[in-house]
Amino acid sequence: MRFDQVGDGDFFEVSFGDHAPLAVIDGLATTAGQWLDYEVPTRPIAGERGRLTLRSAVRRTLRMKPIACLSLFLLDGHIAFAGLGDFEFKTEPKLQDKQEKAAVDSMKTDEKWIYQVTLHNKSVKDFSDLDIQYILFHKQAVVASKSAAKVVKRKKGSMRGAAIKGHDSLTFETEPVDLKKTQLASGYNYTNGGRPRANDALEGIWIRVFHGGQQVDEFAAPASLMTREKWDAPKREK
Repeated sequence: MRFDQVGDGDFFEVSFGDHAPLAVIDGLATTAGQWLDYEVPTRPIAGERGRLTLRSAVRRTLRMKPIACLSLFLLDGHIAFAGLGDFEFKTEPKLQDKQEKAAVDSMKTDEKWIYQVTLHNKSVKDFSDLDIQYILFHKQAVVASKSAAKVVKRKKGSMRGAAIKGHDSLTFETEPVDLKKTQLASGYNYTNGGRPRANDALEGIWIRVFHGGQQVDEFAAPASLMTREKWDAPKREK
C-alpha cells in the first residue's frame, strides 16, 4: 500500500463485513509516497463473504466486491489483489483403481481415489510460479466396530511452479487416496457383535494457493472443512 498524503498512515483500519476491525494501525507517521507492508489476519473469516474496507486517517474508503479472503501482493512491480474474485475452483473425485478380494467369510475391496482439480483465472493478470497446496480428507472405518464412527485421516500434496494466464485454466490430478471396504458374507458375524460392513469414505479437499510465499486464495469442498478441521495437523500426544 502506498500513502499519497502526509498523515494518511496516522490511522489505518482494515475491516471485513460486520466483524470487528481485523487490524488497526496507529501512529505510523508515514510520509507522502511511502510504501507500507502490513499483514492482516484473514483466517478467522475464511469462507465468509462480505466487503473488505480500508480506511485511512482522512477517512477515504476503498470498497471491493464481495470476497472470501484477500491478499495484497506484488505482481510485476504493482500491487495486486487476489481472492475468490480471481480464481474459480472446480473439484471432482474420480475412482482411479478398484480391486476386489473375495473370501468365504467376507468381501474386501481396495479403491484408489483422486481429485481432478481445475483452477480458472477470471482476472486479466498472468500468474506464474504458483504453489498450490492441498489436503485430502477421508474417513477410515474401524472393522468389527459396534459403532458407525470413523476416524478422519488426511493426506497432503502440492502442485508447484504452476502458471495460469489471464482468463485461462489449469487442471491437475491429486495424489491418490486409498479406501478400504469390508463386507461380511451372509451368515457370518463378528464375535463381539460388531457391524458387518466397514466402508472408508472420502471427506473432501482443502486447497490453498500461494504466490511469492504469500497465500492468495483458498477453497474447500465442502466449505465446512475450513471450520471443522485445521490446516496444520494436530500434534499427537506422547
